[in-house]
Amino acid sequence: MQFEKVEMTIPKEVKEFYDFLYTCDEEVRIIGTYLIERYQKRLSFHVHLIANRTFFFETIQAVCDHFHIDFKRLRLSTYSCEFLYKGYCFELYFIEQPEEEVYLQDIRLNEIVYYQNETVASKECLQDLNDKMIRTGIVKEPLDTLIRLFDYQQRFSFKLDRDSIHSFMEQFNEKSYTANYVKEYVQKNTSNELAQTMISQMKLDNSDSQVKFTLTKENPNALFYLKQHHYRIHRNVFDALYNKNDFFEKEAVYTFSEMPGMKKIRSLQEEIKKEFRKNKVKLLFHFPKETPGWMNESDNLLFLSHVLPQIMKKAKKETKELKTMVQTIQHLNKTIELVSGAMLEIPSTMKIKITTNVVLNYSINPDDYLNNEYVMFDFENKWSLTLHKPTNKISKSSNISEEIQSILQDVMDELLEGEKQNEL
Repeated sequence: MQFEKVEMTIPKEVKEFYDFLYTCDEEVRIIGTYLIERYQKRLSFHVHLIANRTFFFETIQAVCDHFHIDFKRLRLSTYSCEFLYKGYCFELYFIEQPEEEVYLQDIRLNEIVYYQNETVASKECLQDLNDKMIRTGIVKEPLDTLIRLFDYQQRFSFKLDRDSIHSFMEQFNEKSYTANYVKEYVQKNTSNELAQTMISQMKLDNSDSQVKFTLTKENPNALFYLKQHHYRIHRNVFDALYNKNDFFEKEAVYTFSEMPGMKKIRSLQEEIKKEFRKNKVKLLFHFPKETPGWMNESDNLLFLSHVLPQIMKKAKKETKELKTMVQTIQHLNKTIELVSGAMLEIPSTMKIKITTNVVLNYSINPDDYLNNEYVMFDFENKWSLTLHKPTNKISKSSNISEEIQSILQDVMDELLEGEKQNEL
């Protein structure tokens, strides 16, 4: 998100209160509607501030002592407090990361902040102010956002941009609120005037029927990612994820040129030979007569099946010096057995679906996702693998064995190489 400096005059009473708070907590900021109204050159006497939760009690006590006032209201459940000072209502919210809050607003108009004698706003906030439009951002509690949407329409005479609030409506619908519940909630949490406006416009009654918005676009994938991150991803990142639609999709038929897994088995066999040759000096020390012959035989096609088993029997007796070699070769042989079993499960010809429209799980890097760097391969509707192209690593797989996965990854690499011209 890009922020621009905004020229704005802060009244001396507000600056006096803020400057003292800053001496208590250098992370304190003014944020949201007060600054919007100042930007519009309107009078406003309700100031929202955010501060570090670590200094919750100390800051409140310091304000009371310094200004010789008591707090108007203290809510321990929400870590918030209100003060009346020189005609202004200062509402403080104590949160864990004040510096992040401007990126996590549920309405883009609130992406404006006063900090260290300077006011800055996101480009999107300034765009919405100039367009006189209300657009949503990171929605955590849909009902609270709904109230703000109606409040801002009345307060600023702005319009809702319905094309930009799909994510809010989708989250609202997911909650399955009843008309009776929404009606009671707005009556309890808003002014009587605003509550009546909402009840009238939304036609809320006392029934158990679900209040639902009509959607023209849904993206549960992006909402799932947002929830996994506990609603703490920057609004511009979420917008990009939610609105992404340039996915690659293709179906292919792949035929193995040889029995599936043979390439992997040859690779494992070469590793066994390398491990054997790597221990030549130790073998010569323990078996000076036999080792030269073994080395000559190591390139023979029958070496692994006939010669190596005899060597292993002898080497097992020399447990100290040759223990590592024996264990390594035993492990590689076991892997060959498992791959041989996996080979029988994989058909020689497979139908494969390829797409960059992957599940947005917690480990996904959003920039790589937006750049189509994750590719999902679905094999015969039986196995599914998601490949991260920059690292060539499997980031997500269905319930399949490591051996089958290793064979299929070779197929994926081959298909990707063939699709480079298509910019997959």
